[in-house]
Amino acid sequence: MDEEFISLIDKALEGVSLKKLEEAFQKLRARYRNHALSKYITENEMRLAYLLYRVPATSGVIARVLKELPEKAYDSLLDLGSGSGSSLWALKNTLLDLNKISLMDQDLDLINLGKTYSPEQFKSKSEWILADLLTSQPYPIHSLVLLSYVLTEVEDKEELLEKVSSSFEEFLIIIEPGTPVGYQNILKARNFLLKKGFYIVAPCPHANACPLTKGDWCHFSQRISRTSMHRHIKQGKLGYEDEKYSYLIVSKKPYQTHGERILRHLDKHKGHVQIKLCTSDGVKEKIVSKKDKEHYKKTKKLSWGDLYFML
Repeated sequence: MDEEFISLIDKALEGVSLKKLEEAFQKLRARYRNHALSKYITENEMRLAYLLYRVPATSGVIARVLKELPEKAYDSLLDLGSGSGSSLWALKNTLLDLNKISLMDQDLDLINLGKTYSPEQFKSKSEWILADLLTSQPYPIHSLVLLSYVLTEVEDKEELLEKVSSSFEEFLIIIEPGTPVGYQNILKARNFLLKKGFYIVAPCPHANACPLTKGDWCHFSQRISRTSMHRHIKQGKLGYEDEKYSYLIVSKKPYQTHGERILRHLDKHKGHVQIKLCTSDGVKEKIVSKKDKEHYKKTKKLSWGDLYFML
């Protein structure tokens, strides 16, 4: 977890009743599960609970997904449904050097929260926009557009995607919870955007129909470190948590994908490693033997969600 973020939260928690913070967290968690999060963050304790509860997880996931972008210079990012600006904390952990960051949300309380608790280095580059995503005028065009945990909150997903499709110059990044519902949202967005003529960058190594069988869903996991306060309000014993997510990155220009996507944790055995891969020919299981020393050594360093390159 980012040290600047921890410092800001620690300062904000001075004089705050721990009991009230715990109560606020329980209310917040219930509302989050019912997809009614943004309408109820009005009390100070609930704002702080929200920052502790969701910002580390969402920013960690966003940072991981942004690393799938090609390494090049980008001018700007538009974060639609930005909430309190988790993307800003994510950007601290990437190599992206942006000239402008626009954050749009319909909730003024969340925007004010973001303005107060955001990284100092991005404040001069950030523009906060109060607007409803569906009823606002065409979005300002940016190099990158981010839809992070937004589709699950929107009823007319195609209307939103239609508006979004004309607002980015290079790449559109969509992130959803790593649940069957989140995966279905990603799958529908994938189909819609492919029909619009866009090109898949990640995680799929192809533009064919998703090869996963019924009952399975494409998702990944990002490990997030917890502070002592984070553990306390969540009643967790471990110093970390694993945030599951699904995502999609598309490009406006033709994009050549390379490698095959690792779909699960590596299954390590004595003498070999077994990998589940998404390939252009469907889902495949691959075994890498210890006898192939160099290949085995490189494979063991890979993780769930990484690209696997044939050697």
